[in-house]
Amino acid sequence: MKAQLFQNNLAPAHARSRVSAVRARGFTLVELLISLGLIAVLLSLMLPALSGSKTRALATSSLGRIREMARGVQLYADDHKEFPPTFGAPGSDERLPMRFDFGVAHADWTSHDTIYAFGVIPYLGTWRVAVPPGAPEPERFWVHGGVRVTTSDYHLTNTLYARPEMFDLDTMTGPEQFGAQRLSGVLFPSDKGLIFQNYIYHRPEFGTVLACCTVDVPTPIAFADHSASEHVMRRMPPGIFNPFMGYRAIFNIDIRTLSGTPVAQTRHGVRGRDRGPV
Repeated sequence: MKAQLFQNNLAPAHARSRVSAVRARGFTLVELLISLGLIAVLLSLMLPALSGSKTRALATSSLGRIREMARGVQLYADDHKEFPPTFGAPGSDERLPMRFDFGVAHADWTSHDTIYAFGVIPYLGTWRVAVPPGAPEPERFWVHGGVRVTTSDYHLTNTLYARPEMFDLDTMTGPEQFGAQRLSGVLFPSDKGLIFQNYIYHRPEFGTVLACCTVDVPTPIAFADHSASEHVMRRMPPGIFNPFMGYRAIFNIDIRTLSGTPVAQTRHGVRGRDRGPV
C-alpha cells in the first residue's frame, strides 16, 4: 500500500519533469526558419504600405507649404498695390541691381521666380515654408524683413513679371515688355497657376526629378483663386517658348516649334489658363 502511494506521488513529478524538458528544448531549426519566413512575408507586405503612407504624408505636407507660399504672395500684394514681390525696376540689362535689407544684389529680372521668396518669408515668419518636404536644407541664408530668408524651389510663375503680350508669339518683342503684373489682373483665377514645385523630392522611387517635363508624377500647384492641388505638369497646356525669360536666343531654330514650360510661361500670361479649356 505504501509502495503504491509512493508511486502515485512520483507520477506527477515525472510528468512535470517531462514538460520542463520540452519547454527547455526551445525552437528547432525548422521552426526557426518557418518563423523567420513568416516575418519576412509580413514585412514584404507592410513595407510598400509604409512607403506609400510616407509618400502621401510628404505630398500632403508639400501642398500645405505651397498654400502658405501663395498666401504670403497675397499678403505681400495686399501691401503693395496688388503687385507680387519685386526688388528693382525692370530693364533690358542682363543683370539688374536689386535692393534688399542685406544689401544690393545683381540678378536677372527673371530671377524673381525664386527670389520672390525674400519678400514672402517675412510675412510667414519662417524660411522652412519655402522648402519642399524631402528637399535638402538650403546652403545659403540672408536676412531680409527681420528674418532669415532663402530662395525657394516653389517657383512663382514668370507670367507675373511680364505683360501678357510677352507670352504671345504674335506680340512678343523683348525685355521692354518686362514688368510686374497685378494679381487682380489674372483673368481666370481658378485656372491660372501661380506657384509650382520645380523639383519633386517626395517620390523616392524616382529620385529627384524636374516636375515640368521628365516623369508623370503629380506636383503641387497653387492657383490664383487660393486653391492648391496636385497635377502632372507635362499634361497641362504647354507654355509659350520665350527666349527673353531666362533663355538666350536660339539660332537656326523656329521658336514656334518649341514649347515653353507649363504654368511658368502660360499662353497670354496672366490672361491665360493652365487647366480647363484653353
